[in-house]
Amino acid sequence: KRGVTFLEIMVVIAIVAILAILALPSLGEWKRKFDIETTIKTVFNALNEARMTAFSQKRVCGLVWSGAPITSVSLKCDGLPDGTNQDGDITDATDQVLWTKRFKVPLQSDFPNNRCVFTYKGFADSIENGLSDATPRRHLYYGNESDSEYSCVAVSLVRIKMGEWDLDNNTCILK
Repeated sequence: KRGVTFLEIMVVIAIVAILAILALPSLGEWKRKFDIETTIKTVFNALNEARMTAFSQKRVCGLVWSGAPITSVSLKCDGLPDGTNQDGDITDATDQVLWTKRFKVPLQSDFPNNRCVFTYKGFADSIENGLSDATPRRHLYYGNESDSEYSCVAVSLVRIKMGEWDLDNNTCILK
């Protein structure tokens, strides 16, 4: 009589349960790394969209956020597309908010004034973003220990690149 006994089924279930318990910590770490990389890629795409919107609509556009930790960003453009209320910045209540994106993990930033601004030519605004020879890049980054391939986005005058955040030197190692 070739049947499976209740005891054999219970042993198999116990083995599967033990293996699942052993796998849970690594799955949690994998999920955290995935969430960090997803957030960084979302920021990278949002910055590029802000830059291209500024260039294509010939008006100042950028990302704005409420402070640290950064849990969401909004794409905001100066005035309205028809030229109404355009004054060269994205600080007014009359400026147009195109969308808001929420993040899976909170980020940090070294941008002044909680915004990243692009000119109507699609370049990062050096004055608004605090870019200079001494500070050629500004960053949005995940500020904790991470094994993620990407944990920061760097914005310079003409480039937006992803990289890995170096906690010891507080800089983005571009990839």
